[in-house]
Amino acid sequence: MLIPRLLTHSLSHKVMALFCAVFICAISGLTYFAYSSSRNAMFQEFKIRGRTIVKTIASQARLHFREQDVEELTSLLQSLGEGEDVVAILAYRPSKTLWLEFSGIQLTVDDLDFMETAEVWEKDRILTKGFPVSEFGSMVVDVGNPTMNASRFTPPPIGWVRLFLDRRALEQRLNTLIIQTLVTSLLITMVGGGVFILLLRRSLHIIGPLTEATKKVAEGDLHTTVPVSSNDELGELANCFNLMTEQLLQTTVSKNYVDNVIRSMTDILIVFNPDGTIRSVNHAALNLLGYEEQELLGQDAHVLFPSNENQLGGTTYQEILRHGSIHQITTTYLAKDGRAVPVLFSAAVMQNEDGSTQGIACVAKDMTEVKQQEEQLRLQGTALESAANAVMIMDRSGRITWVNPSFTVLTGYSYGEVIGRDIRNLTSDRQDQPFYQKQWQMIMNGKVWHGESTNRKKDGRLYTEEETITPVRDRNGGISHFVSIKQDVTKRKEAVDTMQDAHQKLKALDQLRSQFFADISHELRTPLTVIRGEAEVT
Repeated sequence: MLIPRLLTHSLSHKVMALFCAVFICAISGLTYFAYSSSRNAMFQEFKIRGRTIVKTIASQARLHFREQDVEELTSLLQSLGEGEDVVAILAYRPSKTLWLEFSGIQLTVDDLDFMETAEVWEKDRILTKGFPVSEFGSMVVDVGNPTMNASRFTPPPIGWVRLFLDRRALEQRLNTLIIQTLVTSLLITMVGGGVFILLLRRSLHIIGPLTEATKKVAEGDLHTTVPVSSNDELGELANCFNLMTEQLLQTTVSKNYVDNVIRSMTDILIVFNPDGTIRSVNHAALNLLGYEEQELLGQDAHVLFPSNENQLGGTTYQEILRHGSIHQITTTYLAKDGRAVPVLFSAAVMQNEDGSTQGIACVAKDMTEVKQQEEQLRLQGTALESAANAVMIMDRSGRITWVNPSFTVLTGYSYGEVIGRDIRNLTSDRQDQPFYQKQWQMIMNGKVWHGESTNRKKDGRLYTEEETITPVRDRNGGISHFVSIKQDVTKRKEAVDTMQDAHQKLKALDQLRSQFFADISHELRTPLTVIRGEAEVT
């Protein structure tokens, strides 16, 4: 009796009764949907985790099963079984006898035995001691055997893997989710209902005039206004409605204005009829393709596309009609002079009020410069890859981000071994810390550093390298990376040292020669002086 009596009263009671029914139903539906979605997501995540772990073990353990490597397989099971919900991981021989067990609880014989024959399986079960778990299992096959790979049949197993995941934590999360969902829904219902009823009572006095004004605006009368009878939110609503109609009146534009906007676009805009003929083009399309407008209007779409890339023919056209649009497709336009213009192509179906196709609007962006830049980057990358000198790129923190093959030849480190490593880990102790501090300070200040240093190869051998480090700046002018170009000068240094040693030896020999001649001269002069003196006496 209460509900019919409320529905026969004023609009306020009718709206409040209707709102309560709709709001409660909506909140209930949303609550159920949120809980169901979260519950399904949690179960799905749980199962995906179990499948992933089992597949990972089965994939990574093939070699261990084939070679019966207990130590490596145990290490693998321990590394993959560190999760809190992992109860046990079991490895079986091809005869389904237990080989290795990694478990956090004590399992009985019934728990360890299994009779599965499928390649993969999953199921929920209760262990003998009442422990609820989800079991995931997989056959381990030797895919590395070429004879087995050539067969059309599934190769025989070389082992089996079983995984037990604890369902209790998942069930606790579900119980918590139920409580949180119910509490949240109750709070939303109470707060939302109270706020709506309060606002409804304050707003109904302006609903009538606002409804009438809205009808007139819908009929096209944009001169309609709503009287502002208060300074509260409802008055603001009425004022905003009046401003909206005024702005709509001021911003209503003519077809010519819209055409001018379209023609002034920098991107290519071409509108096709449903039969694939050209209806309109903008100036950007004409300028890029070299056509006059009358040369394109009414022409078939194939004049703009290569024979094998017509986006308005075949399956692409059907896809546009089926989905209503296509976005960001790389294709090619043909210019009047035969040039192929790479573009980023998008299209959308224009429909009439009755749902029939009015036309297809196609927008394309000229990608010529982008393609040229990509080609330039490709050539630059090829040049760096094929450079004879070792090239290394590192970030501001000194971590290596890229090296070329010559770097691998020079240092012995492969690409994967150095990427992400700190450059300081590849240096030797032949240079002191101030040397590296001065070097780093110089390049961080934006200056190019050039010099020689002694570093250590992967095999431990020392070598001398000549290196140039150049800072690279980003668009904002800040230093983002450093490019290091280096070459091995060990042999050159050894040759220089050899030449210097030879020079020192020659210099010493020259000094000995001079000393020898001086001594000989002295020895010869002494007898001659005596003889000359005796001759003078006689």
